[in-house]
Amino acid sequence: MNHGKWEGKQLVSAKWIDEASLKHTNYSKPSKKQTDTNQGYCYQMWRCLLPDAFRADGAYGQFIVMSPKNDLVVVITGVSSNTGKELACIWNKLIPGVKNAPMLGVEEKQKSLDEKLAKLSLPLLKGEKGSGEYTFTLGPNARNYKTVQLKFDDDMCAMTLTRTNGAEESHPFMYNGWAKQTTTHVPPYSNTVQAVNIKKIDGLQGDYTTAGNYAWTSDNTLALRLYWTNWIVPNTFTININGDGTATITNDEGYPGCKPEIIKATHKFTK
Repeated sequence: MNHGKWEGKQLVSAKWIDEASLKHTNYSKPSKKQTDTNQGYCYQMWRCLLPDAFRADGAYGQFIVMSPKNDLVVVITGVSSNTGKELACIWNKLIPGVKNAPMLGVEEKQKSLDEKLAKLSLPLLKGEKGSGEYTFTLGPNARNYKTVQLKFDDDMCAMTLTRTNGAEESHPFMYNGWAKQTTTHVPPYSNTVQAVNIKKIDGLQGDYTTAGNYAWTSDNTLALRLYWTNWIVPNTFTININGDGTATITNDEGYPGCKPEIIKATHKFTK
């Protein structure tokens, strides 16, 4: 922005910025329909439908969109399977409202926004709270979990995941609320075998903060949802307990278009 100048100082070469934000190659098949995905590739950035705009793309709709003409930077950190719709909202809703004039009523509008943000909350799982202790022994699975132990105490549920190499991972969950903790365990990056041993994700600095909620959604079904507050998707475990000592655990890492993993298990209950 501002051709690399900040507070009167040239921090980045203006010539380099012009070169880096130009289209240098195509990265999609030719198409008569103009979209944000076929405007051309710059230096690790993409051109946009808005003529002066370019952007940095991340997974599932993580964007940094820059429009020098409007002196505007838009950062999106949500998760979406329709990234084109996200960008269209910027072009069709946000850009038309950008004016080269002082904003009126800023304090009142900021107060209204703050009040709205303060009321936002994540939906809680609906059902009943649990009691006792459960130990599940898992069959083969992508993340190499060997056992899952659940201990219920009043409104809390403590989950301990043990991998085949003996490494343990613990998370608290709360009934009708969110149990928070600080942890060194990374969020679920992928349910592929290649990602099992990830200990660090570039761009994220540990420790991490998690929030967990649980509920028995039926007599034989337990749902546990875990959010990493600096990550884009929740990890949801759904455990279906059968009457013959077996169980099915569905591990849904929340990524759009990614199928949840279904894991067969046996279980033991202690009152």
